[in-house]
Amino acid sequence: MQIVEVEWLDICAHHGWDSKAHNRAGVSNCKSTGYLVHNGKNHITIAQSLSDNENVADKLSIPRNCVKAIKRLK
Repeated sequence: MQIVEVEWLDICAHHGWDSKAHNRAGVSNCKSTGYLVHNGKNHITIAQSLSDNENVADKLSIPRNCVKAIKRLK
């Protein structure tokens, strides 16, 4: 199974009241590394753990529109 690094944009939310002039909203640039489980049209899924019998754990699915780059590591 391929190991990849995914560069992606994460949605950012802020809690509580704030003035409209104080604009702290935006997106966060993220990088996640894992085993490539699914590389589809609408989303990509990576897993942090892989067992001997190809079971995976700790999966992360990222919408394709948020993916900036996928780098193959192995």
